[in-house]
Amino acid sequence: MPKKFKFSLEALLRLRTLEEEQAMQELGSIMQKINQAKEKVKELEIQYTQEVKKFSEYTKQGSYSFYYQSFERFLNRLENLKKQTEVYIESLQPELEEKRKKLVEARKKKKIIELLKEKEWQQYNKKRKKQETQELFELNQKNKLKEKEYEYFKQDQAIHKEIQDESGEDLKSRQERELREYYREKGIPFPES
Repeated sequence: MPKKFKFSLEALLRLRTLEEEQAMQELGSIMQKINQAKEKVKELEIQYTQEVKKFSEYTKQGSYSFYYQSFERFLNRLENLKKQTEVYIESLQPELEEKRKKLVEARKKKKIIELLKEKEWQQYNKKRKKQETQELFELNQKNKLKEKEYEYFKQDQAIHKEIQDESGEDLKSRQERELREYYREKGIPFPES
């Protein structure tokens, strides 16, 4: 039986996996910053809309010129914060693109190693199946040999039984008896054991 499968580049695959995970974390961190900034832009837009509605209600009730100046400054400040946040989002775009490229590259490198692992696994399985087939063939041959030996044994026993005569005399006794008779016919004394 072949050894248990062990990928020769397992350490490199673990390294590539770590690189991919790190690239994903870095990309996630940038995406989180961008999402938070986008959320802030939405909040500023909502706040801007709410303040315009409030000011509109105040102006319907009467003339508030001093509120108008402070309101205008407040709206300008909201607008500036929104623009700054949008500029911040734009400034993160190159870094975001760099992190995406890094992640894509890390995934490609990992995929190459995974394909090599798959190829080694297939070769291992092919070798293992070939060896198992060989072992089964050898076991089958041994079984056939044992069956033939058993058949020879059975034939030998059958022959041995046929040789016994009706008196129940076995082969050795019969040979000894025939040899004695031969010696007597020839006039040779038969050695007694």
